[in-house]
Amino acid sequence: MKTAWLDRNRPRNRLLPCGIALLSLTLTQCDQFLTDYFWECPDGSRDCVTNQSMDSSSMDQAAPPDLKMPDPNTPLGPLRKFEWRTSIPIDATKVKYVGMKGTMPVFWMNGTPQKWVVYQASPLPDMDMMIPSADVMALPAAPVGVDFGKTYPVVSGSSFFVLSTVDAKIKTWPGNMEVLKDAVLAGPPPVFRHPELDALVVKTKPATPDKSAALIHWGPGATRAYEKTGAELTAMAVGDLDAADVSETGLEAILLTGNTVLAVLHQFMPRSIPVDDLLLRDELQGAVDRVMPGQTSPILAAFVAHLNKDSFMDVAYIRNGQLLVTSYKGRAVATDKMFENWPVPLNLPDQLSGQTVKSLAAVDLTSDGLPELVVETDKAVHFFLNRP
Repeated sequence: MKTAWLDRNRPRNRLLPCGIALLSLTLTQCDQFLTDYFWECPDGSRDCVTNQSMDSSSMDQAAPPDLKMPDPNTPLGPLRKFEWRTSIPIDATKVKYVGMKGTMPVFWMNGTPQKWVVYQASPLPDMDMMIPSADVMALPAAPVGVDFGKTYPVVSGSSFFVLSTVDAKIKTWPGNMEVLKDAVLAGPPPVFRHPELDALVVKTKPATPDKSAALIHWGPGATRAYEKTGAELTAMAVGDLDAADVSETGLEAILLTGNTVLAVLHQFMPRSIPVDDLLLRDELQGAVDRVMPGQTSPILAAFVAHLNKDSFMDVAYIRNGQLLVTSYKGRAVATDKMFENWPVPLNLPDQLSGQTVKSLAAVDLTSDGLPELVVETDKAVHFFLNRP
């Protein structure tokens, strides 16, 4: 498909073909984090994106070339901060956040017809350039003729799913095939999906009331149900948590209930039964407890990612109105504690006041190797710049 250039004198309210709306996110160090050049907002208005101009103090900064690797027992450098830059408001009766497909936020808009609305992130320097993307055009047809209030499409990596509270089923999209026939949806929130990995975790109904249950989709052909005694899940995350270890365990799933780490699971092989790592679970629990000793506030969202370009994987999570980060040091080098907390939690800004956090994701929107944070709430999707 040819690249479309905008004439500066051309009206800016025309929709792109196929009912797909795009917003160019110009994310270079010389432009705004999100531009105000857009075709249509999820709610049909023209003021959905709140943006701010960036001065030199709020730009992503590359790590200085003379930075040394931190001591294995103190993996706290180079530390990063996350600065709120913009948000896209949503109205649950009109539009639902589907997730990040790579760098593109995807929404599902109610209407006739129901359709996708996609904002495209691009590091291009020209703010007047719109890029019809092959990825955008390859999105499956939006759900049609279903109850908007009880249907929840989600995207994780390259896979689309539909969560239906009408029949409590989790299905692939397109295809309408049940992901796991004996899994009964209990939600849909909380739901974990990943911008790059085909990893999905949803809360399901347990066989007995005293258990917590989840469906974990690790990728094509690797879906398992998991149950364990404990309260209902409040957050989940999938990623290569133990990347510092030479363990060949692949991905890990972290299941959280309230302020408790219920399980850290390894997926050794597709279709294999997830293995609960009690030591890793207890060490992560210790890191959580050290930040807020004695507090019982729940963890509402979590994500596993390299946040600061060092060799240690980080776990970011949101609790009690704060973003907290802990780094996994690995079994071999940990002489005291396997996790070390970043010293300064980030207080969530006023823009999130009164909103309920639903999910957290890390994705590199500025193409500098340092991921930005995307926080979904019941009212908006917020974007945080990764900066020194």
